[in-house]
Amino acid sequence: MNRVARVSQLLRQAIAAILLREIRSDKVTMVSILYVDLSPDFHNATVYYSMIGSDEARNKTQRFLRKMAPVIKGKLGQILAIRTVPNLRFRYKAYKDVGIDE
Repeated sequence: MNRVARVSQLLRQAIAAILLREIRSDKVTMVSILYVDLSPDFHNATVYYSMIGSDEARNKTQRFLRKMAPVIKGKLGQILAIRTVPNLRFRYKAYKDVGIDE
């Protein structure tokens, strides 16, 4: 496994833990972090997530995650031993698009 893949997996696990334990909001109760697409220079990361809920709930969650991205990045900087913490961009991906039944 190359370094980008290892750091992507580490980011996925850390972001999921932060959302579960540290970000208290009803908007992220049913969010699953599917994977993280990390740029080769480690400066940008697209975080793909999925959730069960209505379109309205998905829109609220998307807005919330975009608003919280800098906070999550800061928390990643505190808990991970990596030189560059990437800028985070959250993208919704339906379970059916990744081969998982809802």
